[in-house]
Amino acid sequence: MNPNLRLMVQVLLLVFLLGTAFAEKAFQPPRFIKKEDAAFGMEGKPRVEDAVTGVSHEQGRRAQRYQVTGRIEGGLRHARQVIEDQGFRFGGRVGSLPDRYIAWKHWEDAATPHSLHDHMSEFTPQEPVLRTIRTPSGFWDAAAGSDFPLQWNLHGGYAGYEMNSLPNLNVLTAWARHGMTGEGVVVAVVDDGVDKTNTGLADRHVDELEINIHESTPGRHGTEMAGIVVAKADAECNIGIAPRARFVDIPLIADHLHTDADEATALSHGLCGTEDADDANCVRIYTNSWGPSDEGVDNNYPGPLTMEAIALTASRGGFVFFAAGNGRKNHDNSNLDGYANHPAAIAVGAVNYRGYRSSYSEPGENVFVTAPSNDYDFRGVVAPTPGLHGCTKNAGGTSAAAPQVAALTALMLQKNPALNYRDVKHILTLCSDIIDPFNQMDHVGVWVQNGAGFNHSSQYGFGLPDADYCLDLAAAWKGVPTMNVEEVEIPIQHLATKQSTRNTIRFNISAVDVPEIRHLETVALYLFMECGSTQFTTSASLGKVGVTLRSPYGTTAVLLDIDNNLAIPAMHHMFTAAKFWGEDPAGRADGATGADHWGTWSIDIINYSRSCYVDMASPVLTLYGTADAPLEKALAGFSAA
Repeated sequence: MNPNLRLMVQVLLLVFLLGTAFAEKAFQPPRFIKKEDAAFGMEGKPRVEDAVTGVSHEQGRRAQRYQVTGRIEGGLRHARQVIEDQGFRFGGRVGSLPDRYIAWKHWEDAATPHSLHDHMSEFTPQEPVLRTIRTPSGFWDAAAGSDFPLQWNLHGGYAGYEMNSLPNLNVLTAWARHGMTGEGVVVAVVDDGVDKTNTGLADRHVDELEINIHESTPGRHGTEMAGIVVAKADAECNIGIAPRARFVDIPLIADHLHTDADEATALSHGLCGTEDADDANCVRIYTNSWGPSDEGVDNNYPGPLTMEAIALTASRGGFVFFAAGNGRKNHDNSNLDGYANHPAAIAVGAVNYRGYRSSYSEPGENVFVTAPSNDYDFRGVVAPTPGLHGCTKNAGGTSAAAPQVAALTALMLQKNPALNYRDVKHILTLCSDIIDPFNQMDHVGVWVQNGAGFNHSSQYGFGLPDADYCLDLAAAWKGVPTMNVEEVEIPIQHLATKQSTRNTIRFNISAVDVPEIRHLETVALYLFMECGSTQFTTSASLGKVGVTLRSPYGTTAVLLDIDNNLAIPAMHHMFTAAKFWGEDPAGRADGATGADHWGTWSIDIINYSRSCYVDMASPVLTLYGTADAPLEKALAGFSAA
């Protein structure tokens, strides 16, 4: 059959399918979803703040407020009264965080004496930070018009290409076999604002959850991201991956400048299973196509409220997706981004239509999966833009990749509402396919098969998800065992590494040290590094300093590549890695039961810097995993067709 005719037949079948009432009951999330035991609760470590420079007066209007947050018990009405009695304006609750509230006043009134700190515990002034969207410059194009056949990310076809000849998520097959459209699932689009009048997005917004963190007009970027997820099947532009899901517009980065409290609000607003949640209109998924600067000159970390919000969302059955970042040309690494490498988040990289990593997509051992996006030859993702009929065929960056996996998760949640973020992570490790197996672009991101048999690349994560197989697994999934967390203090207080040398720290982890973890999920290494005082100059930096972590199975994660562009002389940072997924931290072989068995881990510090004598102090390894084999429980009785 002619490929264009075949595609037309499948489109007609799809329109019929999406116009049919499905037998599956719409997802109704319970008011109190079972709380995951892994509430990470990590403290916000000291971080290098973004320099808020070059910000226009309009962008900086949020900085005209003196804003504080803190904890007040007794309910919202009492909190408002306390705050207003002290001469502040009430800013509402910090997202869904319990007993956390915002108080603010104009800067000209900031010096007025008050004693709010006596009535509010954890009193914290909020400092504005600068965050950007994750679309590389030079990618905007003119209106594209309507053309579902150009949605190669869904079906692998394109003008001149047959179906499934390009890398894709196999969504068309998933729709046809499973009938899932995301119905009953609400996705929060945390971005620069969405134009809800576009024909593809009309009637898809949950008005009851309307929030306006920033005064804003609909943004192009946010409109594209929302359309990739939920654009209707009869839209003039594209069909979203979850065309019957609904969305909440959270315009966090409308002017790029915001606070820790703003971010925490955005990442927990309307969260299912929390005090103010409405079962029929609550958020399960938060998709984020923004982050710190992609210049790669420093590391960035969320503030403590945002860390708490991500942990809360994960503990209530929610999902947080982040774009991995677009700073590859600047030698940036997604693992330097404390949002994308949070253990409870899912970071998504980008692959172009040729099947290679997009030239801007950042590597990182935290990258979990990849999804189709554009590149500098303008083969991008079809998505709506502001205006009634706005449309582009070149939405791109890792920005466009993240919402595709978020939308795929909406399909999985419709199939199995009991899934949590750990379930979905496990499913993605199984239903994602290796792409670019010989890593033809460069040496970074080589595929590694770890000691548990999982293949992972710092460029592609576990690969490109196959939506059809993901839904097969989701339908059969019975949940994974309780996750345990163990901290391993590495027996070294101080290590100095001279220029052009390598230092290796070896340490043993025994089955006695971590009795509750036999099967790893995420591994996190917290480090403090600085240029030693004997070499400290104004030009000293950690650029060209590398860090690797090696497990007892020989699996090596490059946490910080020596080809980095860091321009800072010191850093506190938590690096995370998915590369050790499924391994036993004590290095036991399958079936081994010796409680006294131990395995040797190692950390390498490689110093190719010309200006820095590297001092490292008190590293801590945090292991997340389970005692029981997760797949034995989750897939009991499952047989792949």
